[in-house]
Amino acid sequence: MSVRHTLLLLACAISSGTLAAGCSQPSASSPAEPATATPPLQDTSAMSLPTASRIPPPDVPPIEHQGIRYEQEMQGVRHGLDQSTGYLVAIDPATNERLWVLKVYETGNVPGLEQDVQRRYFKRMELIEGRDALQIENETGQRFIVDLAQRTSSPAP
Repeated sequence: MSVRHTLLLLACAISSGTLAAGCSQPSASSPAEPATATPPLQDTSAMSLPTASRIPPPDVPPIEHQGIRYEQEMQGVRHGLDQSTGYLVAIDPATNERLWVLKVYETGNVPGLEQDVQRRYFKRMELIEGRDALQIENETGQRFIVDLAQRTSSPAP
């Protein structure tokens, strides 16, 4: 049984009074005490639930260069791509139209492992001075050079 399911059952028992009623009965070995008011039910809305299994992705702002905005794809599968992350998107800033998408790196897929922990987001993205290219570093420290004119990606030296 999952922790969330256990907490849900516990909250239901508390709110229905079954748990409170069962806990307030005197035991057979203790002398009977006069009936007292049942303590107020505990507020379960503030109970802590399990936390996410992945830290939030790094904040990597888009880069505008020669009238095109470049940003990382955060939900590639929703846009028909084969992986959620690892893609660079070129966008027309005037219309927000996607001009092209490039796979910068493979993220891999381990069956049975949660998808969110397999995502590798960009950690850093910067324009390479004097070139029509970006250098992108992902969360695992891999670095790539993206040639914006050729729309190619290669490992950084």
